[in-house]
Amino acid sequence: MAALFTEDGVLLAPDGMFSGRQDIEKRYADTFRRSLISDFNSRRERRYLNAIDNAVWSAGQWTATLQGQNGPEFAWGYWSAIYVQEGNIWEIRMLSLVEHPAPRFETK
Repeated sequence: MAALFTEDGVLLAPDGMFSGRQDIEKRYADTFRRSLISDFNSRRERRYLNAIDNAVWSAGQWTATLQGQNGPEFAWGYWSAIYVQEGNIWEIRMLSLVEHPAPRFETK
């Protein structure tokens, strides 16, 4: 995952801000070690910005099924990303992930 980022890329996630490929790689390694993702889907809308370094941004919604201690857990949220072209490759300059909190139900 970290290879998709620029060397100075930034990941903004619910568990913190991570800068640079090495920091982002460590974060993903720790995340994948802690929980098994059995399903992940992402829907996106893409917009192109030609005025700023030929950058592209996109945003969308994501869903995931995680394998928790008590069985599968459902998670969802939103994301946004800025991509820049370095040579012939598009890389992520910044990725923001927002996780929507699970609904809380009150019992009466």
